[in-house]
Amino acid sequence: MKLTSSIALITYNGEQFFQRQLESIAQQTRLPDELIICDDCSSDRTVEIAEEFASTAPFKVRIYQNQTNLSFGLNFRKAFFLAENDVTFFCDQDDVWLPDKIEKVMDCYENNESVGMVLSRDIVVDANEKPLKLKKIVTKDFEEQPFSGSQFPDLLARRRFCWHAHNLSCRTRFRDALFTNAPPASIVFDQWLYRCMGAFSDVHIIQKPNIYFRRHGNNLTSHSKHIRNPFVLLYNVIKRHYQINRLVEQVMEFRQISDYLSNQKEIKYPQTADFYKRCEHIYQQRVNAIEHPFVRPWIIIKELFSGNYKYCSKGFAEVLMDLFAMPQKPNWDYFPTEDLLTKFKTFDQISK
Repeated sequence: MKLTSSIALITYNGEQFFQRQLESIAQQTRLPDELIICDDCSSDRTVEIAEEFASTAPFKVRIYQNQTNLSFGLNFRKAFFLAENDVTFFCDQDDVWLPDKIEKVMDCYENNESVGMVLSRDIVVDANEKPLKLKKIVTKDFEEQPFSGSQFPDLLARRRFCWHAHNLSCRTRFRDALFTNAPPASIVFDQWLYRCMGAFSDVHIIQKPNIYFRRHGNNLTSHSKHIRNPFVLLYNVIKRHYQINRLVEQVMEFRQISDYLSNQKEIKYPQTADFYKRCEHIYQQRVNAIEHPFVRPWIIIKELFSGNYKYCSKGFAEVLMDLFAMPQKPNWDYFPTEDLLTKFKTFDQISK
């Protein structure tokens, strides 16, 4: 059965690379059925570029200009709820899609009805589309096949934070289950989508990259300056007094997700929610260890030998970070809970 597709593309002052992204979409071997562009109050030529493209595009283009700046997450959520087709792709303004991206992703959905989300790998490039030499994420054990049931938590353990919106697509019919009764938007949109979808359906990974993920210094989210040396990380943890609140944030995030999934009737794989409960446990124990230095070694040893550090964190580097971190008191009000949705009576007011 041939399915239809929508692209949810969000923009904000993206004139520098936006035209190139639009061109790459128009050059797809299989064109989308519609492109939704939600602009978040740009002050440059972004909207003008979109309108020029819409006048000649070989598919329907709908452009929305927000009256209020919604930010990354809510703007993507708005674009998602405007999609009218079977599958929704999520698209950044400054990347480049390789010609067969839509075709390959749609084949996954059409060949397997159980697949609800398809993940596309990317090649990280600089502003001139030259590949950057970055540390590769371990995926050698991942076959190009759907992950389901007990398999998806294994994928989550390896890549909890490394799939971004541009890597994601999903069946549009899941959006109500994902967002209609979701908690405040304190968890980044793409991470919420990625983490939750594994509970609702099978997830397929396309191993061959089909996106140029552009890093140019002005990205909304950029990890290009992340420090990977474990000794430098250890020094930073000792130096930074607020590190414990990052762990508090993880406790609250995983608690939100596990509680939310536990109350969903459409959930297909409850073991995914169980995985998040396990993640909540290890981060809570790490908070306890840093807060109480006299029992810290015993907490760390227990969690280390139970396998929780390996399964729910970054492994031995974080063992060292917790072991030598300065004693700190957690601030349970640190976790951001304000949601712009509360400023509107209904989501329809954002969608206009």
